[in-house]
Amino acid sequence: MASSKLRVIQRMFKNWVDLPRFDRVLDKVTITAAESGKLTAELTVSEEHANRAGTLHGGITCTVVDCLSTLALTTIDERSDENTLPPAASINLSVSFLRPAKIGETIEISANLLKKGRALAYLSVDIYEKNSGKLVAKASHTKYL
Repeated sequence: MASSKLRVIQRMFKNWVDLPRFDRVLDKVTITAAESGKLTAELTVSEEHANRAGTLHGGITCTVVDCLSTLALTTIDERSDENTLPPAASINLSVSFLRPAKIGETIEISANLLKKGRALAYLSVDIYEKNSGKLVAKASHTKYL
């Protein structure tokens, strides 16, 4: 059974992707776990996520990093509900692309809060090819609170 935190995060994410805004590109992402400072999700790469080479587009990868690390940060904020996010802005996002994820492959995303101070939060995201466990991308994200 899903934890109450997971259910809140899943509803919050659904509200994001249901809006007619950019976040809707993540409508095929499934949040699978959420606990304090940690979040995991999955995405099966399809045509709509692919570049001309038939692999996961870097823009989708960066959007996954941005949104899912923000959700990991949200898991520690008791004021957050499915309609409210604590105010925060990205000040740095860095992604290392290590191997391609092909159409049909499922990726697993692991977002973790490393440190939260008064003004800044530091997060990391690892993206793996689910079946092989091979690292697809490694990212860091800094948010101003």
